[in-house]
Amino acid sequence: MIYSIAILIVPLGSMFFLKRFFFEAIMGVEPKDSMTYAAIIAIILVYVILVLWIVTAYNEDKPKPKGDKKD
Repeated sequence: MIYSIAILIVPLGSMFFLKRFFFEAIMGVEPKDSMTYAAIIAIILVYVILVLWIVTAYNEDKPKPKGDKKD
């Protein structure tokens, strides 16, 4: 459930935040170009979240090693 929410909110939120506050306000990039740069970063974030989800799903299926039992 966390990854479903993250894959929706993180890229969209970062795209609009980076466009308005980073690229346009701080760096002074034109609005058309700033949307392109922000969209590229949002796509990269989607891939990062997907990789994290795959790693988590892969590690979930591994059996946990049993510890040594001391008697």
